[in-house]
Amino acid sequence: MTTAIRIMATAMTERSTAMLTAHGLYQLMAWLSPAFPVGGYSYSHGIETAVERGVVNDRETLETWIDGILSFGAGATDALLFRAAHAALSDKEIAHAIELADAWRGSAELAHESAAQGDAFLAAAYKSWPLPAIWQVRFVADAIQRPVAYAVAVGAATRALPLELALSAYLQAMAANLATARSRSRRWRRWSRAPWRRRARARSTI
Repeated sequence: MTTAIRIMATAMTERSTAMLTAHGLYQLMAWLSPAFPVGGYSYSHGIETAVERGVVNDRETLETWIDGILSFGAGATDALLFRAAHAALSDKEIAHAIELADAWRGSAELAHESAAQGDAFLAAAYKSWPLPAIWQVRFVADAIQRPVAYAVAVGAATRALPLELALSAYLQAMAANLATARSRSRRWRRWSRAPWRRRARARSTI
């Protein structure tokens, strides 16, 4: 049996038995953890600039900003790419998802961000979990000489898990990373400390 046939057979088995086991949950939590070495903390989708300019200045504006990214921005694009990669079984389907992600990036910065995280994810994940799906994505990407977007890498790696759960976890991790990026802004830190200063001054006058 050739390598391609073995991978295809394994993929079909994964898809037919997709369910969230304790081991699968552990993988998902590890892969989407802020501690997993993909460099997600380096990218904020403009939220730090929005905070510094006063566009994002409280909980309501933060929620609106993140909702916009998930509904109409990079989150919406990633969700479509994630679904395409999660459903891909053959090398041709994987290649299509990789090429689609490459074409959908609206700027060089977004392309670099997604490719850097995708490469880092595949390298780190394969060292700990040498799954056929991860190997297949790396093999196809090398063959067509294209970078692998982060959403495609994670989508393909989680195809043994239920799509809705895996995709929900992916988008939640993105939202959490954006919220964390907000707290790195010096202006936000000043705003968040202001109520404590006012209360401290009030107590000191009592």
